[in-house]
Amino acid sequence: PASTSESTIILSESDGSDTAFSTGKVKNKAWGRSAILTGDDSASSSSSKNSTQKMCSKIPDPFPIPTFRKETENNFQAKKIADDDRKYVVRTLATVLCTYVQNPSMRDCDLVARSLVAAHPFLKQHHSWKTFLYTKCQNINRPSAEQTKLPSKRAKYVTTRKHPYPSIPAVADDDVSYERSVNRLNQESRKPKPDMKIAKELMGRTFPRRRKWILEQERLVVDICDEYSFLKVQGIISSELDCILNTENTRNIFEENWKKWEPAIIGYANASKSKPAALKYALRDVTGDSEKVTLTALRCLAYFLATKIHKRGDAEKAKKTSTLPEMDIPYILNEILRGVSIEECCMDINHPHIIRFIDADNEIPANYIIIVEKQALLQCSSLLAAIFVLFAVHYVFNMEYFTKVKDFYLFLQNKLFDIKDAVSFSASYINVTSSIECYLDQEALQE
Repeated sequence: PASTSESTIILSESDGSDTAFSTGKVKNKAWGRSAILTGDDSASSSSSKNSTQKMCSKIPDPFPIPTFRKETENNFQAKKIADDDRKYVVRTLATVLCTYVQNPSMRDCDLVARSLVAAHPFLKQHHSWKTFLYTKCQNINRPSAEQTKLPSKRAKYVTTRKHPYPSIPAVADDDVSYERSVNRLNQESRKPKPDMKIAKELMGRTFPRRRKWILEQERLVVDICDEYSFLKVQGIISSELDCILNTENTRNIFEENWKKWEPAIIGYANASKSKPAALKYALRDVTGDSEKVTLTALRCLAYFLATKIHKRGDAEKAKKTSTLPEMDIPYILNEILRGVSIEECCMDINHPHIIRFIDADNEIPANYIIIVEKQALLQCSSLLAAIFVLFAVHYVFNMEYFTKVKDFYLFLQNKLFDIKDAVSFSASYINVTSSIECYLDQEALQE
């Protein structure tokens, strides 16, 4: 009988309902799903005798589309699909597809996509299901960093430093409680006005497993945020960094240290004997409101520590984004006039940086967008908050400092965040920081 020649998998989904369908073995802990396998393992020999079923590799054609969760099925009957439904459908189908083929090809994904559209014809108008499935399958089966080189998307910009700090925490909760917490997080994120107190509590509860999941493989930021959308919230980023560093009030520590170092950085820049055009431009706003003073200190710090920047290439990039070259801090901050889309002004790099949108007449306060891997992550209302998030995302998403501005980030790490790691410093870094510290001592004496 057919029932004895197949294995049945029951995937536990967010609404508590079970989706059962015929397939092979599955094991995918990375996405927080539970799998229960039953059936006869010897069934493969009997099923192989069925020559009437067309196959693409090991995949049946047409592909068996499961009955999805109740909420999604109701939307399908109404011929509509929400973004959460799309993510859920892709995640479910990709997980099942990987039980047939370990590394599905685009052709395999196309077969599944065609079967999905055949079962629900209205979906043809909404998304490129083949591409979504292929991307998700690649993330599910991506080998660890120890087994392969870094993904080509980042390999061009890596340094020798990464941030698994501290060690991967032990997983304290069980599968059921973790799944329940993740489901509550997803439900909260779908609300028009999420309760951030509940979100913060649930993010703290799921932190050990989430951190382990992020560190065990090289994952794209967009995929991490797809699973944990609250990582696009500034307050959650701050809490996540506190958990990683096993400390409290990291944001307050950074802001207090910045206020202490800010006048010393500007003092060292003013005392510099040679002042190239870039440094003169940085010092032009040394007086004014606190935002301009912070920007001045940031420009000066980047000028002294980011010594490997190629000015000509940065000027050409700036012209393409309607920005004056002297206004940019290459690989750290890009100033853009309002009216330019984020897609046009993103630097042609994957590492995190800031976009500062300004008004031509300076009548409207500037706002700041954090860009990570050419995607807008979140918006900040102040430059100091943007600098904090710029640094924090390296730890939260386990990214590496960009080589050309590595000394700049090491200064933030050691002097402003008080993170003391066993890392070697370049001679230029030691020279600049020791010189700035002299002005730090002068400020202390004046007080």
